Amino acid sequence: MPNTKLCIVGDGPLKYDIENLAKELSIYDDIIFAGFQSEIGKYLKTFDIFVLASKKEGLGTSIIDAMSVGLPIVATNTGGIPELIKSYHNGILVEPKDPDQLSSAVIEAISNNELRLKISENAKKDSANFSIEKNIDKYIELYNELQMN
Repeated sequence: MPNTKLCIVGDGPLKYDIENLAKELSIYDDIIFAGFQSEIGKYLKTFDIFVLASKKEGLGTSIIDAMSVGLPIVATNTGGIPELIKSYHNGILVEPKDPDQLSSAVIEAISNNELRLKISENAKKDSANFSIEKNIDKYIELYNELQMN
């Protein structure tokens, strides 16, 4: 897609393989390899969409961070991700290890403005359910219930 850059944040075991593949495909200059970042917020604010293409994933806080800034999310339907993302509500879920489905979802999220805006708004709204304040309230409520029993 013209005028599109990919930013890869993180240093996983496949980093050098991905860099080499990007060079082989002559797309290296279209990719930003940001490496590990402890403060991901400054990057998130520059993105148009957020993609998490994990084969396995717990409950990824990176998705909650992306939701909180209203990023449309494309993620794999694995681990705890479906607990956060409802497909075509606050993101798009695809099956793990399906690059064709992943690329189609990314292209759809980029090219469908109406869908991207709807997902973005819902993601930001839904992120409030995972705020520290909300979770503290839930823990206090649980603690009070346990004390009564």
